[in-house]
Formats: sequence, C-alpha cells, structure tokens
Amino acid sequence: QSDWEGFGIIIDSYEASTEDKIEQLKSTTLEQKKTLSGRIEAVLAKWNSGKPTDSVDSLNDNAKIKNISSFITEKAEEMRTLSEEIEKMDKQLGIFELEAMQLDVYNQLKSEIEEYESNWSLIGKFEEAFGVFTNSEWVQVKSRMHEFQELGQKWMDEELTSSTGSATLMQTRLKERLRGWLTCVPALALCRGDSFSTDHWLELFRTIGVERGTSVDKLKLSSLLEKSKELNDSSIQEKLKRINERAHVEISIRESLAEVELWAGGTEFSFLEARDSTGKQVHLIKDWSDLLGELGDQERLISTLKESP
Repeated sequence: QSDWEGFGIIIDSYEASTEDKIEQLKSTTLEQKKTLSGRIEAVLAKWNSGKPTDSVDSLNDNAKIKNISSFITEKAEEMRTLSEEIEKMDKQLGIFELEAMQLDVYNQLKSEIEEYESNWSLIGKFEEAFGVFTNSEWVQVKSRMHEFQELGQKWMDEELTSSTGSATLMQTRLKERLRGWLTCVPALALCRGDSFSTDHWLELFRTIGVERGTSVDKLKLSSLLEKSKELNDSSIQEKLKRINERAHVEISIRESLAEVELWAGGTEFSFLEARDSTGKQVHLIKDWSDLLGELGDQERLISTLKESP
C-alpha cells in the first residue's frame, strides 16, 4: 500500500511539474507572439514613412529609383523573414491551444509590399532596357534612333500592356513616359547637328532649355528626352528648323568661299607676245574669253551667297 501511495505522489508531482512547464512555455509563447506582433507594427511604421509616392517625378531620377528599389527590396526581405516566423508561431500556438495571431495588418502590409516589389522590378527592367540608349552620348546614339523606336514600340505592346486588361499604376506611368519619348523622336532629328557649329549648338541648347554648361560631346540622349515637352512644342520645332536651315546655308557659304579662294589661288595667266599697230611689242592674255567666263561664274556664285538668308 505504501508503495502505491509513494508512486501516486511521484505521478502527482510529475504532473504538477509538467503543468508548470507547460504554463511557462505558454507564457513564453505569448511573449514571443507579442514581440512578433510588435515587429510587424515596426515594419509597418517604417514602410509607411519610406514607401514611394505615386509621383511620376521619381521615374526621372535614376538615383532616386535606385534608393527606392533598395528600400522596397529590404522591406520585402523583412516580410519574407516575418512570414517564416509567423508560420512557426501559428504551429506553436496551435500546440498549446492558444489564440491565433491577428494578421489583418500583416496580410495587408504583405500584399502592398508585394505589389510595390512587382511594380518597381518593372522599373528596373525598363531602366536596363532603355539605359543602353538614354545613358549614351547623343553623338554616338543619334544614328540608332530607329532601334530606340522599335524597342519602345515593343514595350508599349508587351511589357506595358496588361494581360488582364487592367494596367497597373506603374505600367500606366511608364507608358506615359515612353509615349512622350517616342512622340519627340521626329523632333530629335532636328537635333542631330551634323552641320552645326558651336554657335548653332548653343542656340539649340537655349531653345529647348538644356542645362547650361553642357558640352556637345557629353550631351546624353537622356538630357534631350527630359525636354520631350519642349521638343513636342510646334513653335520650338519651327525654331529648330530655322537653326538647321541656317547651318546648312552657312556650310554652303563656307564651301563656296573655299571654292572661290581655290580658283583665285590656282588660276594663272598665260601670255602671248604680239605687236600693236605702231609695231610696239605687247603681251596679250591667252584664252582671255575662257577666263572671263570663269570669272563670271565666280561673280555669280558670290552674288548668290550675298542673297542667302
């Protein structure tokens, strides 16, 4: 009898000890649950203070794009870590039959960050595709604008068109930006500057508002695309046409003057010896009529240059 009583005491003591440990584990689990909920709230607060706005201005600043993308990637990684910990916590709460976590805030935050991550990954892909052109010097890329147009049209038809028929905000923003670029491509033909002098370039820069101090050899396509609004202005296009016309005329003038100078420097007179009616020896210019004809041609050329605008 005493043995059974002793055994019963041991069993009771073990059960009491086990219950204490279970209660301790429950208490620890609830503390972990509270801590995890606090971390979710902390991520939410940081996200709300740092998430990008809907302003299209962000799309025109490569440094800002990089910072925003890094921020979103960081928060997305934090959410993936939280997701793993929440899964473990759910199992632990279930084991102890404790109340499950309230995840409305987490689920909403997770959905929003995933949407931003998807959108901004599209921006990264966009910048990588078009950066080949936009980050290149204009003098190098101006002959490849047909390739730029083809790439732009492909993006308009594929990457920036939703398969569900409902475009995301980022697709809409990028499509607006790309449409502005493609619309100004014809006007960019007026900025090739194949016949421009330094003065013509300076006048072009002033006309469309390129940043002062920009040199022709350092001018990038992106600098011109930033002025797509100005380039699409019909009055500005007329000014650009006049700059091009003057440049072509000035080239013609320089070439014509060089031709006159070359003729004057290379023409030599040949003389014939003869005598006048008194018998005096005189020198006559040989082929005089031909020389007069050539001289008349040069005079008409100079007269044409005077009439040029």
